[in-house]
Amino acid sequence: MITAFRSLCTLGVTHGYSSEGCGDFGFLVPADTALLLRNGKLLAKTRRGRLHLLFEADEGGTPLRPLAGATLRFGLQLINPTFSLVTEPVAATPLYRNGTNPATLDSPLTVELIERLYGHALSRTERPATVALLDAADREVMAATVTAEENRSSVGFDLRAYPAGRFRVEERYPAETVATECYLDPEMQAAGIFGMVELTIDPSFYATPPAFTLTFAAKEEILNYYLVVGKYTDAEFASLAVVDTGFGEEHRPEIVFDRVESAAFGGQELALSMLARSGEQVVLFRSRTPVTRQERGRKNIQLRKNGDVLIKHLPQVGAADVNGDVVIHISKP
Repeated sequence: MITAFRSLCTLGVTHGYSSEGCGDFGFLVPADTALLLRNGKLLAKTRRGRLHLLFEADEGGTPLRPLAGATLRFGLQLINPTFSLVTEPVAATPLYRNGTNPATLDSPLTVELIERLYGHALSRTERPATVALLDAADREVMAATVTAEENRSSVGFDLRAYPAGRFRVEERYPAETVATECYLDPEMQAAGIFGMVELTIDPSFYATPPAFTLTFAAKEEILNYYLVVGKYTDAEFASLAVVDTGFGEEHRPEIVFDRVESAAFGGQELALSMLARSGEQVVLFRSRTPVTRQERGRKNIQLRKNGDVLIKHLPQVGAADVNGDVVIHISKP
């Protein structure tokens, strides 16, 4: 019999900052998923930042060991140290699942990574409070009630007999229930993961492999060009301007800059003492709206004097820059 490997699904990452593929993450395979892969004759291969899951099939394309209904779990390992500087804020420890539509990832849940011996601190002082632990199927597996007479503010759960995965803790007070999403996986927790992905295999995957994608938005911020100018006359200094002439060519919105004189600087601007030496003048050109960070620099954001181009392509904010401040020194000989 002739066998071959065929695509079951793929998992990739896109980022608004990157001009090409996003290589910010690696994929970790927990021990239980590694066992499932072996039992289901599946391979997990990473290529160019995308995880490929392949199944072994006969010559007719029929999987040798179908795993329809099984859930594969993968840890997201962040490998780009500047990720947070170029990314809009992401909730701590996101969990991605294909629970609603098998071929699409739901919006991520924010989960708390927990140990097998888990102590949950109650968020309120009202009593009595019943604290219940529910599994991923919303079945209550443990519960404890804290009365007003008890002098304790937390409840402990022993999860050593339970498999890794998602749990929910419900604090049930007389007038309200407070829920916390948790995730049990000491192996992934020890690896310092960024988040988790759970992919439940649908029978349709074997015929039509879906391409799952995690999408991250690039950071938006005000772009500030601080010009530190030496040996310019007052008229020359007043004629300086920052103008975006590249928006049409690059098919993007125009970036409009407002001129802010140093006399109007306040607490949000850089201190003049940090920027200029004696005899130098400072002026700020601030973008009127937030600008999205991007890996490929925008062209033709120009510094001009009396309409003449001094700098054709002003520098952009880099991946390692903490904010949108760019300081430029210009001077006559």
